[in-house]
Amino acid sequence: MSSKRIPISIAARLIYHLGEQLISDEFVALLELIKNSYDADATRCVVKVDSNAMTEHGQGYIRIIDNGNGMLPHTVEKDFLRLATDYKKTNKISPYYKRRTLGEKGLGRLSYQRLGRYVQVHTTPRIDRLKDLMSRDDIEFCESHNYNAIDITMDWDGFSDSEDIGNVFATVTEQHDVSAKPGTIIEILGIRNTNFWDLNQEKRIRLQDEILALINPFVESKSNGAFNLELDVNGEQFYIDSIDEKVVNQLSDVSGHFTFDGHILSVWAEFKPKYITRQKDQYIKRCKASGFELLSDKFSPEKFLYRNFCANLDQINGWEMECQLPKSTVNLIDGKPATDFVFDGSLYIVDKQTANRTEIDKNILTENKYIKSNFQRIGKLWDHIAGVYMYRDQFRILPYGKDDWLNFTARSQKSKATILKQGNVCGYVHINGEKSEAIREQTNRQGILEDENGSNFLIILNKIITDQIFQWDVEIRREFTAPKEDLVSNNYCNVSKSITFKKITSPEEGYLSAETKFNSAISQAKEKSSQTSLFEVDTLKKKVDELAYTAESYRAATNDLRADYSQRITLARDKISEYEEVLPLLGQTMIVEAATHELSRIYSNMVQSTRSLSDFSLSLVPPSDQLKKIILLLKNHISELDLQLNHILPTQRYKVKGLEWIEMGAFLRSQYVEKSAVTSRLKSKGIECDIKGTPFSIHASRGNLIVIFDNIVMNSEYWLTLADCPAKAIHFEFQNNREIRIWDSGFGIDKQMEDYLFEPFQTMKRDGRGLGLYIVRELLALMGASIELLQERNSNGNRYIFKIVFQEK
Repeated sequence: MSSKRIPISIAARLIYHLGEQLISDEFVALLELIKNSYDADATRCVVKVDSNAMTEHGQGYIRIIDNGNGMLPHTVEKDFLRLATDYKKTNKISPYYKRRTLGEKGLGRLSYQRLGRYVQVHTTPRIDRLKDLMSRDDIEFCESHNYNAIDITMDWDGFSDSEDIGNVFATVTEQHDVSAKPGTIIEILGIRNTNFWDLNQEKRIRLQDEILALINPFVESKSNGAFNLELDVNGEQFYIDSIDEKVVNQLSDVSGHFTFDGHILSVWAEFKPKYITRQKDQYIKRCKASGFELLSDKFSPEKFLYRNFCANLDQINGWEMECQLPKSTVNLIDGKPATDFVFDGSLYIVDKQTANRTEIDKNILTENKYIKSNFQRIGKLWDHIAGVYMYRDQFRILPYGKDDWLNFTARSQKSKATILKQGNVCGYVHINGEKSEAIREQTNRQGILEDENGSNFLIILNKIITDQIFQWDVEIRREFTAPKEDLVSNNYCNVSKSITFKKITSPEEGYLSAETKFNSAISQAKEKSSQTSLFEVDTLKKKVDELAYTAESYRAATNDLRADYSQRITLARDKISEYEEVLPLLGQTMIVEAATHELSRIYSNMVQSTRSLSDFSLSLVPPSDQLKKIILLLKNHISELDLQLNHILPTQRYKVKGLEWIEMGAFLRSQYVEKSAVTSRLKSKGIECDIKGTPFSIHASRGNLIVIFDNIVMNSEYWLTLADCPAKAIHFEFQNNREIRIWDSGFGIDKQMEDYLFEPFQTMKRDGRGLGLYIVRELLALMGASIELLQERNSNGNRYIFKIVFQEK
């Protein structure tokens, strides 16, 4: 028996198999070579494809010229001519522009074989940029022989499929080239699939989406480190559609900007005066069409023009309090939020309905030839650039772009009116490649890998930045909801009462009076027409004039009535919209009420069963300690259920109608200080309640009082849970004039909400409905009581004390 060691060899045809499997088609292969130019710190890459020209190696050629770093001798030998190296993993950042390199697998060289039969490369290294990477051979190349260029040739068809890959050679020639320019020239001769380059509409779209769209169009072409790509396919020229970002900003209605340095997140937005003024003018127009008469317009857009937000995300409380995100959404590494990345970006937004009718300013068309030659209206330009694209340095990360990955559609469905809708927004997110290695792409290059850092990155974009700009827009638009009656002046106003309307009175009476006069005039005209002779022209003319005047009055009264009904319809629609939000809650309430009755029955059965089980345990000889523990545990659970049921049952529909005299001090103590369902929950979160002052009694429904105070307490509970304060407490204080003041030790009421706090659907809570304090106000009004937020401010500069006043009965 004999044995020997035989090295494993690889057939050269493996190159073909790898190329076919790893590089799906010619566009993908070409993209890999363009990425190499980007990784080599090139600022200009020119690609020419001519599939019709004849060369000594067959039909067609592809030429790629860049002004990048070029290659040193050791790079050519150890990396360029060696497949599947870890060069890109070792050198993750480019030496000059500090770009995050795009390739990782080291298989880009297979693109040459996929595209053509013969490859020749002429490369001239930029010694000033690469000196820190030079080996001894590289130094000798530069100094001893005074070489400055390297030629590489590879004939892919020059070896047979059965050839061992170790016997396949490339020819490398070092030389001194006086005319050589720094960078690399690649020529692929003898195109394998010439038909592929006969472009149809589908291929042109792919070329735009997969190659040209990979470069950030908002980066100025002359800026330091920009990457400019020119592509010529059989004489058809393609360029990156660069658009000056200043022009996009000028054309937009709203611009939002953001930066994150790994610690501090800053978000700011500019709402253009033209946008706010347009909202106001449309609002006044709608109100007039609905029969309201404008009395005064003192609205000023100034306070809405600029908004900003800043949060430190180093600690978990930065997410919880300042960004209102619960702990569970934040990914941690070693107990701290995973934010090892740096990024910035901008969103530019237009109201497409208006933009489709708005021509681009002639001055802009004169300055920007690209826009002038392609677009006349803002809406058409936005159709072209819409989408929020993501870039690492200047290269795009797929698939983020046209798709609605920031959930604008979901937000627009949540709010009746918002400018943040898909198609209205264009912009970009720019990741700093050198400082954001923790942001990785999925292996199929179709999105960010959602590990700890990747998930937090997407949460910041989607749950904080976009949500914040959305909330600012909602704040502006709710100024212009259907006018509501001011009980003091009996006029109708917008939310801030800066625009005042008068409601046209008694349109039905005006209409009926005009109708009577009109019918009477017609009857008289018919009677006179039969009696008047042909020669009584003056009398006839007078009657015609009277009839015309009466008919005009009738038409005016008809228009007034139509306007009044239109006004009523507008107000009714606004109410219906509110009811649509409330109806699911009413349905849910009915289900909960039915479930509560069933829980009461189950509770009674559990009590009886536990007693029977307890009696049985006493009869056991010897006694079972394990069974006793189980029975004790069951009794504790039953006790907790009893607390919950006692809290819920008074709020049932059939019970809230029952009125009784309630001593408010005892009521509040039983609900929020002594043992109760709410007290147990509050104490588990470290929240205490205290009561001060001399209490009083009121004649009311216990169930309604529970709903009122529970909503106030739950609001405090929510924000105290997020607050970073040593003593978390809710305070109740009785005043002598049948008044109760309520406040907590938290942050207070956000300044954005203080004027809208009791309006429906206004909330700063994540996933909140904005109905709690509205329900509180309405229930108190039914009792003849009132609630308001006092002007007094806490140490955070926020208003924070609620005052409830009960009337004498």
